[in-house]
Amino acid sequence: PGRRVTAQMSSLQHIGTDPQMAINALTYEGLSGYFEGELIDSTAPEQGVFGPQTPVLFALKKAGEGVILGAIASNNKLKEAIEAAEDLGETVIDNPEGLTKHRKHLDFTTVDASSPVGLQAYKARPLNGIWATAPYLHNGSIPTLYDLFLPACEASASEVNCRPSQFTVGSVELDPIKVGFQQKQADSYPELFIFNTTLPGNSNRGHEYAAGNTPVVIRNAEGDIKRNENGQPLTQKMPPMNHNQRLALVEYLKTL
Repeated sequence: PGRRVTAQMSSLQHIGTDPQMAINALTYEGLSGYFEGELIDSTAPEQGVFGPQTPVLFALKKAGEGVILGAIASNNKLKEAIEAAEDLGETVIDNPEGLTKHRKHLDFTTVDASSPVGLQAYKARPLNGIWATAPYLHNGSIPTLYDLFLPACEASASEVNCRPSQFTVGSVELDPIKVGFQQKQADSYPELFIFNTTLPGNSNRGHEYAAGNTPVVIRNAEGDIKRNENGQPLTQKMPPMNHNQRLALVEYLKTL
């Protein structure tokens, strides 16, 4: 009670999920527009100025800085200091263990302009109401919660007991057992869309914790991540769940 929870950031390398969305966000380029000729980073002139084209990531960072600095310049300094003190006080009260202590293990807070590897990750969403948010994973590549707890077919010894490589999207009828949308045959319901996980950006790999394929970080009694001598997180794989255990976990998630 009273503890503030910071969302987990999971690297693409660790969770093994489809990287397309994260890679697109880091590599897409567009016109610089009003930023052309301005410093990319006012605190690091050596990075140069915006040319006619720019990675969208840098333009977004520049725009965000402008909004924040503009707001600060227009505010009364005393009022700003009082509000900052109030925010700090609320943070300490809400999270007596210290938000900063845990944040360093959870969120990527710095961006290297030359190689923003730290942003090659996805932020885990809260579990509240997860029963109502099918299909699952960031790209909607898994139709039900039950299927989410199965391994991807390429990581499974059996093509039967693994995540479906194709399924229909468009039905609004709930599957109360597996928790997702009822799967209907596209031949009988031509208005439905067939989601094909073999297409680029549609992979249903990753987050295979319940299948015993994706490792989880090891934490100590205080909740801090255990690390080796090189500072890398220590991980372990959980034993794979059986059919009854998967159903039990789905039943629990219905209550959130």
